[in-house]
Amino acid sequence: MTDLKNIGVLNDATPSSVFPELFPVGRKPFQWQSGLFRQLINGNSPESLSLPTATGKTYGILRCWLGALCEKPSIVPRRLAYVVNRRAVIDQVYEDALSLAEKVRESSLAEKISKAIPGASVDNPLGVYAFRGQRSLDHEWLSYPERPAILIGTVDMLGSRLLFRAYAGSGDWRRAQSAGLLGQDTWFVLDEPHLAHPFRNLLSGIKQQLSESPTPRPFWFTQIGATNRGKSSGDDKLQESLKEDENLASRLSANKRVFVSGKAINSDEFVDEVVRISSSALASGKPVSIAVIVSTVRLARSLTERLSSAKLPQNPKVVCITGAMRGVDRDSLLASQDFRDAFAASGRTRMNSAVLVGTHCLEAGFDGDFDLLVSDITSMPSVLQRLGRLNRVGEAKESEGHLFLIHDKKGEPMHVAATPTHEWLRQLEGHSQPAVLSGSYGAACGKSILAAWDNLSSGEKDRLSEPTVAHPPFQRMDAMLFSMSSSLPLASKGRTELYLHGFELPEKAETSFVWRDEAQWLQGDDLAEALLYRRPLPSELGQLSPFAAREELAAMQRRLNKQGSFDLLGKISLLDPWSGEIEAAFRRRDGKFQLRDVGEFANRIVVIPPDAGGYKDGFVDGSSPDRVEDVALPARESSLAVSYTHLTLPTIYS
Repeated sequence: MTDLKNIGVLNDATPSSVFPELFPVGRKPFQWQSGLFRQLINGNSPESLSLPTATGKTYGILRCWLGALCEKPSIVPRRLAYVVNRRAVIDQVYEDALSLAEKVRESSLAEKISKAIPGASVDNPLGVYAFRGQRSLDHEWLSYPERPAILIGTVDMLGSRLLFRAYAGSGDWRRAQSAGLLGQDTWFVLDEPHLAHPFRNLLSGIKQQLSESPTPRPFWFTQIGATNRGKSSGDDKLQESLKEDENLASRLSANKRVFVSGKAINSDEFVDEVVRISSSALASGKPVSIAVIVSTVRLARSLTERLSSAKLPQNPKVVCITGAMRGVDRDSLLASQDFRDAFAASGRTRMNSAVLVGTHCLEAGFDGDFDLLVSDITSMPSVLQRLGRLNRVGEAKESEGHLFLIHDKKGEPMHVAATPTHEWLRQLEGHSQPAVLSGSYGAACGKSILAAWDNLSSGEKDRLSEPTVAHPPFQRMDAMLFSMSSSLPLASKGRTELYLHGFELPEKAETSFVWRDEAQWLQGDDLAEALLYRRPLPSELGQLSPFAAREELAAMQRRLNKQGSFDLLGKISLLDPWSGEIEAAFRRRDGKFQLRDVGEFANRIVVIPPDAGGYKDGFVDGSSPDRVEDVALPARESSLAVSYTHLTLPTIYS
């Protein structure tokens, strides 16, 4: 650990000219990236950056920050905390940050950066750390606070550290140290803030409080995304730079013909439409990359089964990714070469047609590129995110999007903003038949969906968006309570989640499933003690709503009863991730097993012996008798240390 006395005073050296060297040879920064760099070296961090998909926002943010830090270390924060509430996106940002650190370390940049930034060493000038459930946490960043560092994580993992809670079992000393380092000399960048309204307002409140009194080092906060509801003072200049950038022209003017359904349909009719549209596209014989994105796991599963058995032209491979999958299974699929060849955003060396079915986890930050998109209509920000995956890099000559309003069995929309979003999309062209929104999705023309969205008032955007989750204001007294090093009042401890996620609605509760070998021979307190030693990580867990979870367990009960495997029912347990307490999922009364009420499954982990089955093809499936692999060891293979993630459902798994 470095002695802080030896760090020295942060004085601005001669301009280092590091910024352009952070980009590959022959590739110049986009105009907006150069503009942001100039803004940062003047000590001005933008409140908001509205950047369409495929404009290199993540890639640019990392390099603008490091270049500006080298240029003006006296005013630019030493740490970049990149927050996004999507686990798959965290891995993508982490890989990009690692490649940047490797480029710096293995070139002449290391010496330039070490000279420009006091405390940065030649051997390791840039630290990169990921904070999410699957990874064993690296505390090295705390031991070397003088080293420039990129911290990438979820709202839970970085937000809890900012509030002196440090989910993942850090001791009191590390909690205080983490909060101190994140609250000073750090630039928080919140990607896709529409996914984290309460946390966005928490960061704004902290920034406001710090601005009211002198602090030794700066605390910056910027929200970035394609669907920001408000505009900051620099947004107009940013939009102008996007339009003028010839290097971005092909991406922002990519042809995307978007068809909007004229009436609402039910789920079965939607599945039929997906098969019809996919068949028509595949009939050309050319390789086609197709994405079908929907709001529920149940519908994604139905689509996957139907498309797999539909005998489509070219016999494309059908793949499904949802937030309900176990993390290790999803990560393995995303990393496979077959998946990258079929859906990668760069290169477009498509050899065979493929269909990807998914849920919200494919919206924000997913590095995919599709020729055909079929989607249900939810909120307008979600629609824009999904359309951003269509012809993302502008290399396809033709691409189509088909949007449908889906009603449930009662004839009600499946999302509160779905109907107004559908009506707004329809009136862009005013056709009574399915509208064709021709022209460019991203260009500044009257028929562009994105341009029309940008021209809406904040009030109109709110009407077409996900309702904002209620949350408490963060006041000075709250900061004092959270920072107390003595035993904190229980009321203060329990409020952490309210500042990170707000007062979430009961229907957003989740039930998780984990398959563990120890559940084969241990129950009750013995199993609780074993799980305390090997706590379940998010990467091991399958997920469902409490209602769906109970349905699958009921299906498992019927199957095991039919098999005569009554003993396995008694080995299925419910774990409270907060207290570590455990109880049987099935009560035994009058010699029979009775499944608990649905409310008892909310925000609980169902622990199942692998021999009981219940998981197949990425879905929790109570009817499946196949033995399920215990993936606890693969989830921890990066380290022998057992890290504990404070489980807050469902946000940490999305």
